[in-house]
Parts: sequence; C-alpha cells; structure tokens
Amino acid sequence: VALHQRERLRTRWGLIGTFDSAEHGFTDVGFDYKYAPQIDESSPKGWKVTTEMLQRGHELCEANGIRMLVVYLPIALRVHGPYTQFNADAPLNEYVPDGNWDTPDQFSMRVAALCSERGIPFINATTALRDGASQREFVYAPRFDSHLYFRGHEIVANLIATALETQPVQ
Repeated sequence: VALHQRERLRTRWGLIGTFDSAEHGFTDVGFDYKYAPQIDESSPKGWKVTTEMLQRGHELCEANGIRMLVVYLPIALRVHGPYTQFNADAPLNEYVPDGNWDTPDQFSMRVAALCSERGIPFINATTALRDGASQREFVYAPRFDSHLYFRGHEIVANLIATALETQPVQ
C-alpha cells in the first residue's frame, strides 16, 4: 500500500524526497511546481497583471496613509530542496534551473527591481527560511503541502517586524 501511495503522490506532486526534520525525523516531502524558464511566453499576461496590481496596491496604500511592504515567499522547494535527499533519478532539472539550488530566482529579482523602481519596500524571505530549513526545521508544512508551517510564519513575522521597526514612518 505504501509503495502504491508513494507512486500516486509522485504523480500528483512530481518530485518526492526525504527531509530529516528535528521534530518529525525522516519525512517524505513532495514538491509540485516545475521550473518555467519561459514564463513570459507561457503566461504573457502574468507579469503585466503583477505589475499593475503592485502599482495599484501601492497607490491605494499611499492614499490612505498605509505603509506597504512586499514580502516574497519562495516555493517550498527553493527552501527545503537543498536539505532534502532525492533519488538519483529525481528530475531536479525540471524543478530547479540546472538542478542548482543557488541559481538566482528570476521572479523574485524582477519583483525586487519593480518595487525598488516604485519605492516600495521589499523583503525576500528565501535566505531566512532556508536558514530555518538548514537547522532541520520544517518551515513549510510537512509532507505534501506548500503552505508555511508555524516556524515559517515565525520567521516571516520576524522579518516583517524588523522591517517595520527600521523603516521611517512617513
């Protein structure tokens, strides 16, 4: 039954590995978002809508005296992947450019540049979340879920609190 379930999960999640968590021990984890190198071609309206929504949100916040802060949360694979054991035949190249965990995240770089151009504070939570994962903590939910786990929420909350404390009130 376990082998059948694992195969069913592999079909759904695509990439399965084992993460050694201090809390849960060796745990199967699944990742479901493949790398899309030609995202502008496959989703041509995506960046346009992202740009428009960030600008409209920024204008709305400014008009109402609200400080806007954009926090980038990477996909779980970018955080837990470097600390996850994968089978030798795992299709890492389909999920991470060249199978290299340190390849820059193009989307986060584009959002950071856009925010910088518009004077919108931006935080990339990748490094802080990876630091948690490097300590054998689940920062994204264990097993087959792509949402932050309680430890991930704590890490992001600390990043936000620090940013709000250090940014001048306008």
